[in-house]
Amino acid sequence: MIGELFFDGSGLPDDLGGAQNGAGGESDVDLGDLIVGDGGDFGGLGVGQLGLVAYERFRDARTAKRPVEELVRHIAEAARLYEQALDMMPATAVTDRGIAHNQLGLIYCDAGDVDRALHHYRQCVQYADKVGDIFSAGVMRFNVAIALLQADRLTDARAYAEAALANFRTFGDRAAADIQDTERIITDIDQAVAKKTGGA
Repeated sequence: MIGELFFDGSGLPDDLGGAQNGAGGESDVDLGDLIVGDGGDFGGLGVGQLGLVAYERFRDARTAKRPVEELVRHIAEAARLYEQALDMMPATAVTDRGIAHNQLGLIYCDAGDVDRALHHYRQCVQYADKVGDIFSAGVMRFNVAIALLQADRLTDARAYAEAALANFRTFGDRAAADIQDTERIITDIDQAVAKKTGGA
């Protein structure tokens, strides 16, 4: 269910600043070293899996309300590994590249870098559209809508949410939960617009 993809910044400062630039020191285990030393060549997918491990460490640390420095270290490592994974993937690996871009969108959104998150989400939408994966395109558009809502860019947020809803509606009852989540986001956007314009 796409509700699991919602941005959850609880306990996390709005801007982790150096997270995107790798600030905050080295992680306890430099996972990147595992793929270049001693012939350990996992390729882009393997590096992406290491990025997922680092991102899960970030999420666990955030849930446990660990120090900001630890959060920055984990999320910076996750971003670095997914960026490296993209560099290693061939242009023809459309699905895998789309997944990596989605993960980077989530990571940068959690780090407070909405513009970078949007860049990766939009790349992912393009890949999903290219292969005709309507459901994944809907999920990515939903993610973009969430990021834009967080950034108070409400007109664009609504446009992406409506496009996501159109994608999900093609699946009927099979996407009922996703349709409901997206309709809720559209309601949230409309309420934010009304509040901004002095309405309800």
